[in-house]
Amino acid sequence: MTECGMRSGLAALVLGMALPMLAADEKPKVRRLPDVQPLESEKYGISAPLEITSAEELAQSPAFDDTGRAAAKKAVNFAKEKLVVFAWSGSGRDQLTAELQTRGPKRVAVFRYRMGETDDLCRHTQAYAVPKDAIVELKK
Repeated sequence: MTECGMRSGLAALVLGMALPMLAADEKPKVRRLPDVQPLESEKYGISAPLEITSAEELAQSPAFDDTGRAAAKKAVNFAKEKLVVFAWSGSGRDQLTAELQTRGPKRVAVFRYRMGETDDLCRHTQAYAVPKDAIVELKK
């Protein structure tokens, strides 16, 4: 075996051993799901996000068409996560950010909404995967 081949083999061995450890140590987090497109609606919004906790709820949710449901079902592990959906109208520069915080024994998914400074009116929709036990909190 050449020196280059031995290096590649060693790198593969080290990587092969490290990947399972990384997966085991993966911490819960809030994930934005850009491929999951909710339908626009006035029934849920920036001040009242929709929380979907199971595949059964997803199947019945008016927040998605068949394509959106399929993407959400593929993206969210309902055994460990729930789906949080926002829809609102506002400036094209509106921003919604998310982070997972720990407060004592509780996990809190904190969403921060920042109103844009432009006068245009745009419809926004965003979907997130959040740890199932996390409390959802919105800060404006």
